[in-house]
Amino acid sequence: MANRTGAPLPDIPGCSVELDDSGTYHLTHHSGRRAIAYTERQVILAGMALGALATLTDKSPQEFAEAPPLQPIGPPQERPEPAPAAIVWRPHVPRSPRPIRVYGHSCCRAYEWCCEAGQFFVLREGEHGRLEEAGRGVYAKARQVWDELLAEHARTHI
Repeated sequence: MANRTGAPLPDIPGCSVELDDSGTYHLTHHSGRRAIAYTERQVILAGMALGALATLTDKSPQEFAEAPPLQPIGPPQERPEPAPAAIVWRPHVPRSPRPIRVYGHSCCRAYEWCCEAGQFFVLREGEHGRLEEAGRGVYAKARQVWDELLAEHARTHI
């Protein structure tokens, strides 16, 4: 099988790699662990991670799922308050007739890392289903906003 450009799919030792119609790569390690990726670089990294997990542990994914949750060691610690939100959200106004390219999304798809007309930005669904964007501009500026949002998003999902 080949990717969209006709190049063969990455060969990952111990993994089968499939590409679906939406351009998402699905990896399955011979241990049963699975991962998804959106770029060939992510395929390689995910394959390495799946291989490392299989090497470092003899537990199956089902055994990990059934294991009791980890308990913190030591005295309870206060979590720091999140920094005030400095991210400015604006209504999304399409800048091109071409579709938006989505390069990534948060775990629950609340945020999307996008590119449109040569500019990067973070997209979310605001009130009443209207799209809002933040950090529009060059890659470095938008990526900083994306990284801050993902870090805050991860803290709220723990």
